Amino acid sequence: MIIKVPVVGVTFEGRQLILESLYNDQENSVTLTGRLVREPDNKYDPGAIAVEVQSQKVGYIPRALKALKKEMAARMDAGESIPVVGVSISKSEISGREVYSVRLDVEIQEKGGCVNGK
Repeated sequence: MIIKVPVVGVTFEGRQLILESLYNDQENSVTLTGRLVREPDNKYDPGAIAVEVQSQKVGYIPRALKALKKEMAARMDAGESIPVVGVSISKSEISGREVYSVRLDVEIQEKGGCVNGK
């Protein structure tokens, strides 16, 4: 099953500059690749899952997707890979400045007939 997931934290730690460059690559027909990385030692969120695009950290899976994120973290902690099968970077204008955002297509293998194990 493919799930579309927004990425949060894209405005911190210079990530907008990274995203601007990646957006330009995308506009020049470069196929962007993504990867999920567990951060169990993250001081803000022990369930943190970082998002890398072209090997550069661009943000995190949102806490608001609590059940999905919990399941993804558990699977990753058990050694399972969660494939990112698509990356899309968009640009919008907010208060006169360009802001970049990221959305992933993540492939979750169903277990027992559904994603969350119920």
